[in-house]
Amino acid sequence: MILSYPTWLIHIASTMEWFLSIELIWELANQLKSDFNFKLSCTMILFIYNAILACTWHFFENIVFLEWLILSQSLITLVANISLWIIVITDRES
Repeated sequence: MILSYPTWLIHIASTMEWFLSIELIWELANQLKSDFNFKLSCTMILFIYNAILACTWHFFENIVFLEWLILSQSLITLVANISLWIIVITDRES
């Protein structure tokens, strides 16, 4: 089923919001010389990749041939969440 225009708008706007967030956190990391913020912005790139996978899946109308995108998205989400957890835990310890 093709997504409605408002749904596409939300998908694209939230992806652009993530790009902006990563850029702002990256700049903050540079200004504060913050290792935590640098690692955070790098890890957030994985979530951008997930957003691109979701948009690709929907753009091609959820065809069966691209079901591997969903598995890939799930695995990348797992890796990204674990990475964020490690970043937070190691930052608390230091």
